[in-house]
Amino acid sequence: MSDDLTSRLERSLQVQEQLETGTQPSPQALEDLHARVRRARRGRTTSYSAVAAATVLVVGAAGWFGLQDRDVPLPAHTPTPAHTPTPTSPVSPRPVASPTATVDAVERVAVERVGMPPMHALDAATLAAIGPGWGVVGYQSTGGDPFQEDGTALPVVLVVVSPAGELFHAVDLPADVSPAPVAWPDADTVVLASGGPDETRTVVDLRTGAVTPDGRGLPPYTLHVGNQPDGTEVWQQMSMGGVGSTLWTVPRSGAAQQVPGGPWLLSHRAQLSPDGRRALLWLDAYLDPGGSGVEVVELATGTSLSASLVPAGQQCRPGGWTDATSVLLVCADAGTSTPPSESSTRPRLVRADVTGQREPLVVRELVTGDPVPWFGQPAGDGALAAGVAPLGTSLDPWCTTPAVLAADGTVRPLVTDRDMDGAGGGVEPDHGNGGLLPVSTGPGPCPGDGSPLTLLLVDPVSGTSVRVPHGPEGPDMLNPVAAVAAPRG
Repeated sequence: MSDDLTSRLERSLQVQEQLETGTQPSPQALEDLHARVRRARRGRTTSYSAVAAATVLVVGAAGWFGLQDRDVPLPAHTPTPAHTPTPTSPVSPRPVASPTATVDAVERVAVERVGMPPMHALDAATLAAIGPGWGVVGYQSTGGDPFQEDGTALPVVLVVVSPAGELFHAVDLPADVSPAPVAWPDADTVVLASGGPDETRTVVDLRTGAVTPDGRGLPPYTLHVGNQPDGTEVWQQMSMGGVGSTLWTVPRSGAAQQVPGGPWLLSHRAQLSPDGRRALLWLDAYLDPGGSGVEVVELATGTSLSASLVPAGQQCRPGGWTDATSVLLVCADAGTSTPPSESSTRPRLVRADVTGQREPLVVRELVTGDPVPWFGQPAGDGALAAGVAPLGTSLDPWCTTPAVLAADGTVRPLVTDRDMDGAGGGVEPDHGNGGLLPVSTGPGPCPGDGSPLTLLLVDPVSGTSVRVPHGPEGPDMLNPVAAVAAPRG
């Protein structure tokens, strides 16, 4: 397998179109897949790729501690000259961390990798201090050429980041493992989503640095959806060749299990409810033109809860969960595009109760220029944090503005201008049981094409964030592309 994420996505696109020969693929689905490849060229391990796992910041495993709100100082970025990697010291097993654990005053060992910002070795004291507010972040080259001038492959690096933004080197990953952490079931173990037809799920031991394929029986081409509060992971097999998607659960131990019901003809990745019980599905309107466009599934039983979600005469697509039983939908007249492209199709934001106890509520009638949300997560009090784009423009999730849509439909910024590096930004959803959103910022309205990227780990409720910097600018620069945060209890 190539170590270049873009080439893997290109191959996936070819496979997708070959498998769908003889069917009439949805123009929306093909455009979405092409958009995924474009976003990969811009340097992002995206949530919506058929072969790369969701770029997510996942919170939801049990056994961790309550989140501590704090103002996080932003570290200065000082490029470090690259040189021959310095080996890191082995670490010994550590006791379980407490909510008040801090890093003891110890002599830190600097670790340098080509293209990386300054970082230290991940020692036992640092491991013992890990708790809420910490994260694991994947770095890789996003410029399209993963090699140095001498032909040596650029490193793919996994780091631990503290609430103060300090980086600690965890492991250099094999070239065929995507640096996309999606779950943190305990302090020493991180799960990566590798994507593609080979091993989909990989486990990294932060204590020893061991990288172990652990597919657990998941089928090929699956991507991560989210984590339930008990640590059970939820995955989705992509639709291929007109065959619908299936949903799977991976318990903390044991084999993967297929969710009853389905398959479902989906346009995108499912969204997990904050309590982990339900999945919100975006159905392919081209293959089911008379359908509602959305469906909610109880994962334990496969039962559909789609009744009374959508206003009469309209089709919708998901905006996201606002709490455990309510979703925000983007709707328009049936037979028109969702997201809507013009005001004449009666576009609107609709809040729906998935239990069917209340009728859908129109939160806001949309007109040209109004904000339309991409996938997001709850931001408290019925609000949704997501990337938004004006109605009437193409909704590329990489070219959005980070925002919070309040319960009454009003909008406020998610990220302050002080925190944004340039005009552009992309918001990736948190697939876990509450937590943080990764917000990538860079120059221009649609940052990428190998440009410097900064990853902000944003709490959409409190507004606090941790800044994760890119490496020294140049042809060998590595960017932060994916993250997982230590879950709150």
